[in-house]
Amino acid sequence: MFTKPLYSTVFTGETADRLFSNVTASGCLDSSFFSTIRILLRERLPKNMSARIVCKSVHFSETDILSVTTAQAMGWFVPGDVQCPMPAENTIIIVFPLSSGAGAKMLEIVKANSGDGKRYLSGYTLCEDLRIFYARKVNALFYHSETDRTTVIFADKLELKQFHALQMMLPKYMPALFKNAPLTEVETALLKSLGDKSAVEYERILEKFAKSIDMRAEIIRTKLAGFETVFERMRLDEIRNDIEN
Repeated sequence: MFTKPLYSTVFTGETADRLFSNVTASGCLDSSFFSTIRILLRERLPKNMSARIVCKSVHFSETDILSVTTAQAMGWFVPGDVQCPMPAENTIIIVFPLSSGAGAKMLEIVKANSGDGKRYLSGYTLCEDLRIFYARKVNALFYHSETDRTTVIFADKLELKQFHALQMMLPKYMPALFKNAPLTEVETALLKSLGDKSAVEYERILEKFAKSIDMRAEIIRTKLAGFETVFERMRLDEIRNDIEN
């Protein structure tokens, strides 16, 4: 996993936001997850649907959690996005505590009270295979709702290495979009590169994708758009002056 954050890539910024306006992110530790999801969904996400990745921090300590009821604690842990999902939206939500001692207790309460047949997240299935896969990298619980097209990940902590590692199984979080469109060889290479200590290979593959969809040309068009507007205004002023004269 990268030792340094990626604050920007060719798949973030004004031009990318215009091309991928239906794929958004908030609260992320760096730009990698945002870039990864935009690349993998570029041909899989229908035009009438949206997707987003959200990171939400829990601002309560272990002492705070132990002093309240299960209902209150779950109210802290389960985001409102889960309770009121947006139609036609595919969502990944990562919930993590800011207090170092709160993670284990949060996972204990969530596991005991959430999932099929439980009081909370009753429409969600606990993905035990993902928990086992990530056991050595991230201590986390993964819940997915096929109906809501949402995956909620509860992690005991979220540092940069965990954040990068969680991206490697992204297709598992949005199975409906990948069911009939398996990963290509280069997409698989992109996900594997997230396990490297350096982002060199990851960024190289990003550039490869950017060339395949002519991102550079789009960036140039975006930058020139302003100049075209200025020129048109200047020419309009000239014509107006000619008419007045």
